[in-house]
Amino acid sequence: MLVRSYVMEDNFHRAGALVRAHPELLREPAARVLRQLAKKGPRGGRLLAEQHVRFLSRCRAEPQAVFTPGSPIIDPTCYALVADRHEQAEEGEARFEEATSPAALAACAAQWTSAWGKVIGEPRLQAAHPALLASLLNDAARAHLQCFFAIGRIQHLQQACSWFELAVALTSEASPQAPTRRSNLGLALSELAECPSTPDPADCRARALRLLRDAARSAAVGTPSWADCQIRLALGRLRSYWATERVSQLDAAVRDLTAVWEMGAASVDAAHTLGCVLRQRYAARGHAEDLDMAVALLSTARDATPPGAPQRLRQLLDLGVALLDRHLRDAVDADLEEAGEALQAAVTAAPETSPDRPAAVAHYAGYWYRRFEATGSMSALATALDLARDAAQSPAARTGERAAWLVNQAVITEETARQSADPGLFDEALTAFAKALGVDPPAAVRRSALAGMGTAWRDRFACSQEPGDLDQAIRRLEEAHAEIQPRSPDASRIGLSLALARFERYALADRTWTRSPTGAGAMTTDSATTESRDPADLLASLTAVRALARRRTPRLDRHRIRAALLILTLAAAEAHLISVSMPALRRAVRQTWADAARIDPEMLLWTGALWGRWASAELRWRDAALGYRIAVDTLHELARRQADPQHGARWLRSGGQLAGEAAFASAAAGRPQEAVRLMETGRLVLVTEALVLKGVQLGHAPAGLPPQLLDRIEGAVRRLRAAERAAQNQVRAL
Repeated sequence: MLVRSYVMEDNFHRAGALVRAHPELLREPAARVLRQLAKKGPRGGRLLAEQHVRFLSRCRAEPQAVFTPGSPIIDPTCYALVADRHEQAEEGEARFEEATSPAALAACAAQWTSAWGKVIGEPRLQAAHPALLASLLNDAARAHLQCFFAIGRIQHLQQACSWFELAVALTSEASPQAPTRRSNLGLALSELAECPSTPDPADCRARALRLLRDAARSAAVGTPSWADCQIRLALGRLRSYWATERVSQLDAAVRDLTAVWEMGAASVDAAHTLGCVLRQRYAARGHAEDLDMAVALLSTARDATPPGAPQRLRQLLDLGVALLDRHLRDAVDADLEEAGEALQAAVTAAPETSPDRPAAVAHYAGYWYRRFEATGSMSALATALDLARDAAQSPAARTGERAAWLVNQAVITEETARQSADPGLFDEALTAFAKALGVDPPAAVRRSALAGMGTAWRDRFACSQEPGDLDQAIRRLEEAHAEIQPRSPDASRIGLSLALARFERYALADRTWTRSPTGAGAMTTDSATTESRDPADLLASLTAVRALARRRTPRLDRHRIRAALLILTLAAAEAHLISVSMPALRRAVRQTWADAARIDPEMLLWTGALWGRWASAELRWRDAALGYRIAVDTLHELARRQADPQHGARWLRSGGQLAGEAAFASAAAGRPQEAVRLMETGRLVLVTEALVLKGVQLGHAPAGLPPQLLDRIEGAVRRLRAAERAAQNQVRAL
């Protein structure tokens, strides 16, 4: 019992008092008990017993020199051997924390870890008291872990894990330091589980979570150590969720961090971690309040951290991602701009070797992709594609993230292919999706890859009109839909894509179906195939989209669902599969237009044209005239604001016949003046688009042109403006 009490005593000075009171601890029987513990004792205590054997052997040789009266230092005689190197290491830490550039950070990290290597490598420390060795090992490992977070070299993380293991083994279970050191080791192992070179990441992740849970339970409640352990446990639960998709892990993490808040132990790290967990729970369940709270907490953490601090990179990154999520939900431009600023700052702050750099670059690509969706700028899409390729090819990407960045690249490549109708880009996107599926991705990334691959096959079908492409799309989307959690925000997007793909299979028979920017399309009367339609495809699609329309979904998704529901309803009514109430249908049309006018002018264009064509077929000329007027005016506005030649060509292809159809419907409705205005507007669109395709941006002087050519272009623009005014005056005079 005496030997066990001595081993459990972690305080050096109390251990000295125990040795002085019981000199039998320095005799051979006690040493024999310790050696037996070292051989047959619990695994965690063997190294501690071995170190006590060496320490007590030293005490027998020089008892007075070991326990120096009045010294606050642990084992001052041994510490004196490394005091100068320890001071150098602490100076290195100060330089590391002051470094603001990646290069300075890397240089300081090298000096710091070198100093710690000399401390730990001192041979004369072999007989030091275990508490001194554990303290030095823990501090050295912490230095390596911080260097890994900052510059991303895997060697730093591996060394940190090794030294944290030793520090935990040399720390008595009764020590007040034990929870913190176990928590340190758990945090390092959770990072190691995400590295490509880790042989068994699942086992590493499970062990990390056990250590973090044990540390949180054993820490004294309300202390700073307890708060740190709770924060790290929440991070461990978050990573466990990424691997298992058990939302209960997120709920438990929120409870852990809320307890920290209620105990008055909140910190910047607590705010940051809780924000990350709430954002992830929003992604899992779609509760709007989780996302709003996440943005507020992440903003607080960012504002409370000085520029240049190593942790600021991750704070900027997580805030940018949360803002992108909120922009997707609410379509508020300020969120998009703030997200872009945060993500650009994160990319600038990330060294090339940082494990967070691929994530920063990938999400910055997501920002540019969102700008493309908001503005239609093909240059924004090209920037997004370049960044996404860089992130997917980065050697610093973590194991679990590499598949996600491949999916990110594939999605943006697929959109570029859709805009340019380039078969080679479709193949590149499908290859990237296949690579992501081939690296055993987490379940959420696997679903994204399946859904993205389905969308890519569907878009390739729009160019190729090959039924096999559409069948591939439906199979992949069905796989993704079968694995999605019903309440997830992604469920509505995957469900909508699947419903529209089935509808396209229905529309493929007997008629050609031309894809629209909403993902639905517009019918023409040209015969495409002799196969007969299957009404079950249309009714299944309509039923699925009706169910989606009753759910709570992000704002942009809700608008797309309404547009799809309108299209499917019109198609089912045209096929006499359902009967429709004209007042209800008109209300649905107006609601869709109101949504699209605020959010998505392309949707406004295509639903207006579709309503006009359907109403014309039903000889409802007043309804047709209204739909066509909306479509033509939207086309005119889009053409005027569009500065990208490639995108302009797309408008030119899509809007060529619209003005004529609109004029006919207006004339049939008894509105000849409106018919003339629509025809003239169509002519203006064609002229505007033709100039844009030749590189002339209306209202902007092209750079680098000879003065004579510049004068001619400006003259053409003036004549165009005058013609536009004259046409409008003629319409008013009719």
